[in-house]
This record gives sequence, C-alpha cells and structure tokens, in this order.
Amino acid sequence: MNDTIELFRPTPKLITKKDRLLALLISIALSYSYILLSLVIWVLSSWYMALSTLLLAYIVTGIVSSKLLHWYVPARQHEFSYSAKDIAAWIIDYYHFDEREN
Repeated sequence: MNDTIELFRPTPKLITKKDRLLALLISIALSYSYILLSLVIWVLSSWYMALSTLLLAYIVTGIVSSKLLHWYVPARQHEFSYSAKDIAAWIIDYYHFDEREN
C-alpha cells in the first residue's frame, strides 16, 4: 500500500569544490554577463551603444537561461521557477550523473 511515485526531484546538491566553483561561474555568467558586457562597451564606445547592448544582452541572457532550463532540468519540473544558481546545479548534475551512480 505504500507504493508511491516520486514525481519531482529536488535541486541537486553539489558536493565537491570543483562542482561548486563551476556552478558559481555559470550562475555569475547567467546573472551578470549582460552588465559586464555593457560596461565594457561603455568604456570602449559611447553610452548609447552600451545602453542598447545592455538591453539586447539582457534579452539574449534570458533566452539562453530559458534554453538551459529546458535542456537540463527534467521535463516534469519545468513549471517551477529556478534561479541561475539552481540551473547551474542542474547542469553540473547532468554531466556528473554517471560518476555519482557508481
């Protein structure tokens, strides 16, 4: 009578320092890359080019994070909202899944 099906998996916990560092770099890239890119454009060019780069890079970063969510998070869990840190944890877990099963 206790036959239950677990429908959802929790966000993976990253164990090693290498995994946590990689997840930190991915989450920083998803969170702040558009700001850093626009600051670089502002230094190299003018402020209106930096502003347009900021808007375009914000849209592109949103599209990239959405694609990463749909590629690496299980399909049953797409209805939940995940932060950049959670998406990075799912990406790292996807590539290290075979090593942790043994």
